[in-house]
Amino acid sequence: MKTMKTKIDVKHVAKLAQIKLTPKELKKYQKQLLQIINYFAQLKKVNTKSVEPLTSGFGQRNKTREDKTSPSMTQKQTLKNASKTYNNFFKVPPIF
Repeated sequence: MKTMKTKIDVKHVAKLAQIKLTPKELKKYQKQLLQIINYFAQLKKVNTKSVEPLTSGFGQRNKTREDKTSPSMTQKQTLKNASKTYNNFFKVPPIF
């Protein structure tokens, strides 16, 4: 099996995920991510031309039902216990 020699910037990936890693963890995850990528490269070589796509490994189908409307709470009832509202909507702190 031919392996990739590409170096993954684990430090950058960790920064994007907002995860702090020690130098030891950076080295460990660098190796593990490279192994995963190499495994996908190996899977890519498998001939799947005669294999039909599956949505489930068990041959099951989704059981669906017709969408039906039903009575629900009014806007006033819904907002009754809200700690803060603005223009008849829930008011929540911003997320950055």
